[in-house]
Amino acid sequence: MQTIYVLDAVNFLFRSYYAIGPMVSSAGQSTSALFGFIRSCMKLRKDFAPDHLVCVFDGPDNKKSRQKVYAEYKMHRKGAPEDLFPQFEWAAEYCELAGIPTLCLEGVEADDTMAAVAVWAKKKGAKAFLCTSDKDLMQLVDEDIKILQTHKDNLIIDAKKVEELFGVRPDQMLDLLAIMGDSSDNIPGLEGFGPKTASSLLQEFGTLDAILAHPEKVKGEKKQEILRTQKEVALMSRELATLDVNLEIPHEVKFYALREPKPELVDFFHRMQFSTFLRETHAPQKEKSEKRGAYQLVQEEEALKTLLNRLEKEKSIGIDTETTDVNPMRAELVGIGLGIPTGECWYVPTSEGMLGAFREFFKKKRCSFYGHNIKYDWHVLQNYGMEVAPIDFDTLLASYLLDPQNRRHNLDELTLEEFKKVKIPIESLIGKGKNEISMAD
Repeated sequence: MQTIYVLDAVNFLFRSYYAIGPMVSSAGQSTSALFGFIRSCMKLRKDFAPDHLVCVFDGPDNKKSRQKVYAEYKMHRKGAPEDLFPQFEWAAEYCELAGIPTLCLEGVEADDTMAAVAVWAKKKGAKAFLCTSDKDLMQLVDEDIKILQTHKDNLIIDAKKVEELFGVRPDQMLDLLAIMGDSSDNIPGLEGFGPKTASSLLQEFGTLDAILAHPEKVKGEKKQEILRTQKEVALMSRELATLDVNLEIPHEVKFYALREPKPELVDFFHRMQFSTFLRETHAPQKEKSEKRGAYQLVQEEEALKTLLNRLEKEKSIGIDTETTDVNPMRAELVGIGLGIPTGECWYVPTSEGMLGAFREFFKKKRCSFYGHNIKYDWHVLQNYGMEVAPIDFDTLLASYLLDPQNRRHNLDELTLEEFKKVKIPIESLIGKGKNEISMAD
């Protein structure tokens, strides 16, 4: 193990919950925090390709030990929003399915667990990257332990950056927190001593102990009096901010190794309606007994006539046109796709001879037709003298009627949502931007 990435799961979930607009599944469940968490995990793996990664969660009853020291520790915090709680469990479920190790120690806060893992990894000769925005963990930064802030374009905070941000060295961060306190954790600190005062005193005296030993050397009588009367408060604040690295964590390197995603990850994304991740996931697919369709290219006129004679006996045919434009009034017909319920499908490039055979077919047909946004195909084919009627079904309209609050009813989304299949994106066929070609080409 050369490097390990230690991710502050709850920190990521809270950040995503408030940073991403409301996301609600069709079951009415809030999923924005989970979506952001997964996206961050995927980005981390893509950007850094780690071999060892662990997501750390707060353990149950995690404030207990510090509240023995100071009863008001974190007592001012409001509870997490009700719709966020289930997303903690889903995040842990995602990690299990994605092959990401997790740690959650009873009675222990996540930052203590993260610190313990980082110090253990350092002793093993590895570099540790703590993925968090929590400034408490800055006290650990050295040559082997860094802070990685993925939400700030993968900003890596080393010792120099700590000093630039806080005005003190990493080894002085604990004393800085003790002096100025931490409102987010309800650590009191010294009354009236803000970040600037705290950092300037540490630059001058070096340590909190040196400051408390010589309050008379500090400028300002009021500050001197506070240092004398609130000495115990400062020492208690330092104790509260001290990270516990002597925890019982797994000491086997293989525990922290990333594993292959499980096939059930696809089902998880499907259940959460995360189409974006369904497209990107590389989890192995479970064995399926379904029969694959038979797809054929029809390029000869005689072969087309034989096919159309057969299709006349069908009750309903799926139809789709390939064209050069999204506007049916400007579109040139490139080809016609046909399909029947048995899973057989055909694609016919449309030369003039092919079009003649299709016109004859549509004149004497006995079947009905269905498609996705079939009004478009209806317009295009009418422009070429073909009357597609009657129409018996449109999957786009059906999707809207079933789920009108959803803004995505395109075929790519529906194939993912209904069948867990990734449709070949149009860009892979014709490109995009300067390199885009027409469908005819």
